[in-house]
Amino acid sequence: MPTNQFDQAVELQLDLFRATTEIDSNVLGLLLALQKDLISQVANANYTQWGQRRIQQQLSEVDALIKQRYAEVSTAAQGSTSAIAQVSALATARSLSVSSQAALPSQAMLEAIASKSVVQGATQGAWWSRQSADTSFRFSQAVRQGLVAGETNQKIIQRVRSFMDTSKANASALVQTSVATVANDGRSAVFSSNQDIIKRLRAVATLDTNTCTTCAPLDGLEWTKARNPIGHKFDFPNYPKHFNCRCLLIPVVLDGPQGGTRASDAGQVDASLTFRGWLKRQPVDKQDEILGRGRAKLYRDGKITLADLTRGNGAPLTIDELKRKYA
Repeated sequence: MPTNQFDQAVELQLDLFRATTEIDSNVLGLLLALQKDLISQVANANYTQWGQRRIQQQLSEVDALIKQRYAEVSTAAQGSTSAIAQVSALATARSLSVSSQAALPSQAMLEAIASKSVVQGATQGAWWSRQSADTSFRFSQAVRQGLVAGETNQKIIQRVRSFMDTSKANASALVQTSVATVANDGRSAVFSSNQDIIKRLRAVATLDTNTCTTCAPLDGLEWTKARNPIGHKFDFPNYPKHFNCRCLLIPVVLDGPQGGTRASDAGQVDASLTFRGWLKRQPVDKQDEILGRGRAKLYRDGKITLADLTRGNGAPLTIDELKRKYA
């Protein structure tokens, strides 16, 4: 079992990602059933003999079908993520090992997090409604485009499969980001309930090539409980910062070295190693993969640091902006 805050937070994050797989599988199962319904609608249509009124009738029927399926998806996803908030809060409270009296948020607050959490600017329910509308639009577009081009039903079915692949990918991204958001909000609720125990908050990123240049510079940085930066310029990060973000905040309850290890793509490393230190160890091709060739060259030439890749608010700088500033 993990023995410090860092290890426990990382283990929880990994467990939540594993739980995401089950939620994602349930959601994709519902969307696969929807895909079969849409293909059946096209396969059984006689577009060459139908008039505009009959075509519009089918599109209206399909729109209602898509809304029904996505309502089921929304219910399934939000029902599953409701448990995520409670698990995240409980695990975070237990990790505050300096006290056996760490406070938990109220049950009502935790139950409300799944439906009220703002995922990249909107609630889960709003996002699923938007994806429903987008899928309905794409079906209508596929049918009308096929009719104009005089295509066979089979060709239209190929289009349906294509846009449903996009719909399923968007759904998976939303599930992963929703879980991360709800888990973060569960942790934040515990932070708020234990201000007397927590000294400060620290950002944690994953040490691999999938961590973006928006999140990488924040790894290891700390903020006060009032969300003020400690020894750096970066604004307090409200994780997840983007879709499929894997980063998180951990509470620091003790001064001095925290001990333990952290995961990287090469195995366990010392917990004190930050993304900045890890990046310096990487070969040129991996630095190019992580930063992009232009940024990586500026980095190796000593003209920029990892922190120079973003503005204080976390927005990434373009290559041209970097060159103007540091060339």
